[in-house]
Amino acid sequence: MKKVLILTHNYPRNKNDRQNAGIFVHDFTKQLLKKNIEVSVVCPGQNDSKSIIENVPVYWFQFDQERKLGQLHLWNPVDLIKFVKFFTKGIERSGEVSKKLKPDFCIAMWAFPAGFFAYLIWKKYQVGYAIWALGSDIYVYARLPIAGLLIKKILNNAKYLFADGIDLSSRVSQISGRKCAFLPSASNFGAIRTKPKNESKSKKIVLTFVGRMEVVKGPDILIDALIGAKDVIENFEVNLIGDGILLDDLKKRVAGEGLGYYLRFYGNISDKGKIAKILSMSNWLIIPSRSDSIPLVFSEAMKTGLPVIASNLPDLKYLINKYRVGLYFEMGNSAKLAAIIRSLKKEDSVSFRKNTSHVAKIFNVGNSVERIVGYI
Repeated sequence: MKKVLILTHNYPRNKNDRQNAGIFVHDFTKQLLKKNIEVSVVCPGQNDSKSIIENVPVYWFQFDQERKLGQLHLWNPVDLIKFVKFFTKGIERSGEVSKKLKPDFCIAMWAFPAGFFAYLIWKKYQVGYAIWALGSDIYVYARLPIAGLLIKKILNNAKYLFADGIDLSSRVSQISGRKCAFLPSASNFGAIRTKPKNESKSKKIVLTFVGRMEVVKGPDILIDALIGAKDVIENFEVNLIGDGILLDDLKKRVAGEGLGYYLRFYGNISDKGKIAKILSMSNWLIIPSRSDSIPLVFSEAMKTGLPVIASNLPDLKYLINKYRVGLYFEMGNSAKLAAIIRSLKKEDSVSFRKNTSHVAKIFNVGNSVERIVGYI
């Protein structure tokens, strides 16, 4: 039986935790188990401990997660100490687990920081590794002088390179000078649906946002657009699912503009069935990201038959144009998004909805596992 060690900075705390990108890592590990592969995970957590989550051992190392690694300011002495502590603990824990488990192969989810741990394991124990680039590692960290040089070294020494976006795979190839395969990330989200349950019952157009309430995901762009289209807001119901540093401010702005009756903030929802139900009762998913590859919620929308209105980021624009599954607007331009919202009619989403099932088949976690197992 092959032993695979997954290195990541994002993994659910339990089987019901479905609040972030670690969802798909969890679903990926479950699919690996079905292929008779022994899987273990190393990930930062609240303390140094070990959990068994649906038959997968997870080795946590302590990290203060009040803020994400990318939100630390290295010129701040307190943040710099946290940054150094993260890597010190991560190097120690990943090395300790590798020595104990003797894996046949490592998979780093994100080239940075997890790829750095995989690189060190390769240097010390000669265990080959694959990098699965997932967005922020390449779009953010690779642009920084020191981190960029380190990421290039990590990519150059990997046995295989994957990326969960088309543009992202091209950028990884440019940085490394090597072939990087497009490998979609996806969660195990359930059955495909083709039309919203309330299509014939509600006269309202239902818009839904799912994501972190943080600048990179652009929920403020959506709120700005809704304020800009407030004279037609009575035609809409808006769902906002997620938590983050912008949440309180967004709630205050909505209340101040008198839009509270039309917008509902759910906070985080762990139950994927509830998220699927909200999506299936919506007419459009709004993806106003400022920086992204192909966000997980895009594939979840396709699986529930829901077209999208998204920023014109390279991969989203490509998929929308190729498969006709929605509309796009200039990234960061809330006025353009407001204009689209103003123009929407209830029946507009129907013509796009029928195309979503074709895209849903591309974003299949089982297919991605099959490909990686083939390489390993």
